[in-house]
Amino acid sequence: MTTGLLDNDNSELAPSEGTVPTELCHIIPFSLGNWEKKEEDHQISEIWTTLKRLFPRIGLGPSDINDPTNLMTLWPSAYAAFGDFSLAFEPTGKENEYNVIPLGMKHTHLKRDLPSPDENGRRVITFKNYSDVELPSPDLLQTHAALAKILHASGMAKYLDELVRDQEEIGCLVPAGSTNLEELLLLRALLST
Repeated sequence: MTTGLLDNDNSELAPSEGTVPTELCHIIPFSLGNWEKKEEDHQISEIWTTLKRLFPRIGLGPSDINDPTNLMTLWPSAYAAFGDFSLAFEPTGKENEYNVIPLGMKHTHLKRDLPSPDENGRRVITFKNYSDVELPSPDLLQTHAALAKILHASGMAKYLDELVRDQEEIGCLVPAGSTNLEELLLLRALLST
């Protein structure tokens, strides 16, 4: 969607467009859908309560996590950047039109594949529908964009990156008990798509 290119498997839908491999991306992470592990119930329900309190227009719940309005396709590097809140799409007010917002310096290579800035320095895209599947919800994308901006403005994005790096490097619990389990579990829930 962000490049105007289609998935390799759907090139027949618009043969004049270019194609790239894409991945299905949840705007609100898949991990916040219906859950079955008792340990996660409380934490995930708290996340939903907070999301609905702060963003009442999202109109989604755990059982709707796979609703087409919560899904979009992105090429692999954009998928990773969107998942870690380094890339966001903010509605402009025009139907299916979004400001593309790259945040932080983590994925600087993305800028070459995004639309060029216009005369006002904005990168603007218009989502197009090539099937009868609904396009992503502007309210969900606005929610994601607001969270991304908050995370970067508050410095939490850097902190989350450090938590992810620690989790990947350590790969286990610290024997002395200093591993922050609550933060790691919440991080995993927020970042998994």
